[in-house]
Amino acid sequence: MSQRSDPLTVALTGQLPIILIVSTILAFVASYLLLRLYRRAVIKSMRRRSRSDILETHGYIAPEPEHRPHDGALNFAFITRDSTYGNDVGAKLYGNATRRRRLTVFVHIIAGSVFAATMTTAFLYAGNLEFLPFRFLYLIWVNAWPVVIAVNLAIGLSRRGRLIAAAIYFFAGTIVAAILMAKFPGLPFGQLVYLWLDYNVPATLLLVIFLNRRIRAVGPLVLVFMLLGVAGASLAVTLTGNNPQLLKALADARSAIGLGPTSAVVVLQMLGFAVFAVVGWLILSTLRQLYIAKSISEQSLTIDAVWLLFGIVNSIG
Repeated sequence: MSQRSDPLTVALTGQLPIILIVSTILAFVASYLLLRLYRRAVIKSMRRRSRSDILETHGYIAPEPEHRPHDGALNFAFITRDSTYGNDVGAKLYGNATRRRRLTVFVHIIAGSVFAATMTTAFLYAGNLEFLPFRFLYLIWVNAWPVVIAVNLAIGLSRRGRLIAAAIYFFAGTIVAAILMAKFPGLPFGQLVYLWLDYNVPATLLLVIFLNRRIRAVGPLVLVFMLLGVAGASLAVTLTGNNPQLLKALADARSAIGLGPTSAVVVLQMLGFAVFAVVGWLILSTLRQLYIAKSISEQSLTIDAVWLLFGIVNSIG
């Protein structure tokens, strides 16, 4: 599963870590500021509306009444499988909910498999690697890790459910890896493990950070936007440095406007960031329109951001 290095591969070495680090810092700061501004705007809107309502009704603002905590008891009614026995309505509701959960899991497995197959095909094509059935199958398994995360976010697995899902995933991967190593005796097991870690650990760690409840509302989407922008800034420098004509054009433009070498690189990075940021903005705008039209929910927004994140991170190389 190794490949010969070419100049572009050498040039890209080390770009992924810097892109992830810079994107994480920018996205974390932007998410915090956005949520802070949103909170202030909501508080101002609530105060303005409440004051205007009171003035229209009474002509003055009455002092706020004192509320004691726990004035009223909260009552919850839970529907479980045991409580639906002898209750046709309850049994029907529970059955519908169970079927919807299973359908959701099935849809994410199918969609994740298509995603994994697409990423695997792109990986083999970009690396000029020969298509071998079990190699293809192992790479699909590697790229299918987001399925476990998406299913957990979609149906809210318990701790036991998450352990079972992860155990099934890794058991399937172990079987495929064993068959692959049997067909290629010289293939080191460590290379297979490294491939999985390289594809899945960076994006998973980012999700652990940005699915934190304090910034979960906007964190994943802002991270996707920043990843696209920073990747564009890095790609602009890489492409220019590997293209003599573009490099000469940049040098001529730098001399014409009197920019130093460092300033020229900064300007080039800003242009690359702006171009890819436009793509990211279009993606976010599309998601916003779908959300306003009630075509997607907050949950599906988060899950979409997960797939976008893995797709972007694993496409950089």
